Amino acid sequence: MDEIKATDCEVPDCYSHVPQYSISADKIVKIVNDSKQCRQFIKYRCKGSVLLNNLRERHGYWSSRDGEVMTYWGGAHSKRPGFCACGERGSCFVKNQKCNCDNNGQTMTQDEGYLTDKSKLPVSKMGFGDMGDSTESGWHTLGKLECSGEA
Repeated sequence: MDEIKATDCEVPDCYSHVPQYSISADKIVKIVNDSKQCRQFIKYRCKGSVLLNNLRERHGYWSSRDGEVMTYWGGAHSKRPGFCACGERGSCFVKNQKCNCDNNGQTMTQDEGYLTDKSKLPVSKMGFGDMGDSTESGWHTLGKLECSGEA
């Protein structure tokens, strides 16, 4: 769960991170399918960098185990495109935004939470952009896949 600084770049999807798991994808999928519930923590910390603000440009996303691009963030239980947890709760740094990082301002903010859709886990890739200016930065964290109970 170490935080990683994304490489500075501007265009959408110019930076990506593919997590490395200690067991094969087939074994992970079997564990997920045999478990009652699973979750994986995901976080983006930002300064001047948007996350899900413009879904067509894909400045931020994560990919499912099948490579499907997902455009909601951890903690957003509705899974509505463009939403982070704070957007669902109405508690974002800027009230009319759907994610804290979408304010694109110079205050350090973050969006985080657990992904819980077993059919999508584990995360196979994370991608970001909008970090090319000297005032723009992004850091990401991806936690361990946690599963419990028998399905």
